[in-house]
Amino acid sequence: MFLNKKRHIKLLADKFAYSITYDNESIVLSKSLNKIRITDKDKYNVLISYDTQTDNVNHIANEEDIIDTLYELLRHDNLELIQKKKGKPLTIKDYIDQEGLYFENKIKEVIQELTTRTNSSIILGGNRIEGEIYNKTIILVDNLMFLVLRH
Repeated sequence: MFLNKKRHIKLLADKFAYSITYDNESIVLSKSLNKIRITDKDKYNVLISYDTQTDNVNHIANEEDIIDTLYELLRHDNLELIQKKKGKPLTIKDYIDQEGLYFENKIKEVIQELTTRTNSSIILGGNRIEGEIYNKTIILVDNLMFLVLRH
């Protein structure tokens, strides 16, 4: 498993109220609606298995796509097939370029604010790219669903 992704997988499971369990070969995220299993396929890819209304789907994701794919699966309240995005991963620079310098200053303010408050989630907002800080991790999502989630 991509060890640097496990923290982000746990963070998303927490954000969307999924339980997380580990076995010898997989990470399993569960909620009453769905069960998602993440298993190493090879050195560069993982197999993400999840349910839809009619079937169990196996989705292959490379290291760059794991978090984006999970975000799409976890945020939905219904069992639907997800499509792989063809865009590039989002960066903080993309967010600031799209949303303006105001958001660069806003991010700095919010990070400072997070050190003094108990709430671990702050919505930064945005027009095309939405920003959120969750447990001191910035999550960026493209409203047009083209660019890939960056954490």
